[in-house]
Amino acid sequence: MAKKRSHGTTLKINGTACSQIRNITPPPMSRDPIIVTDLDSTIQEKLPSDPEDIGDVTFEQIWDIDSTNHNLLQTAFDSMTEDTYIITYTNASKTATFTAYCINLTPAQVVDKTAFARTVTLMPTSKPAYAAA
Repeated sequence: MAKKRSHGTTLKINGTACSQIRNITPPPMSRDPIIVTDLDSTIQEKLPSDPEDIGDVTFEQIWDIDSTNHNLLQTAFDSMTEDTYIITYTNASKTATFTAYCINLTPAQVVDKTAFARTVTLMPTSKPAYAAA
C-alpha cells in the first residue's frame, strides 16, 4: 500500500475553504450493540444497532479574530444554521460531504511565542457522502 500524506487536506463551509487549519478529526461512525441473548443462548448474542451514530467533527485552527473567513464559523455558531461541509482528502483524492451545526468554538490557552488558536466542533446531521475529488 502506498504511503500518503495528509498535508493539503481542506475543509469547506458552504463552498468556502476554512483557512489555517492545523488538523481535522473526521466524523467517527459507530453502532451500539443490541443484546439479543435469550434463555437458550450459550453465549451473549449481540446485533449492531441501526441507524449508526455519526460523531462530532473537530478541528484546530490558527485563529485570526479579524478574518472574514474565520468569522464564517462564528456566524454559523451564532445563527445555529445547518451548513454544508466538505472535507477534501489529498491522500485519497476523496471528499466527504455532510451537513452539520457548529456547536463549539473553544479558544486555546494564550501562550507566549505560539499562534492564537481555537478548536471547532461540528455536530453532523447527515452521514458523510464520500466521492472522488
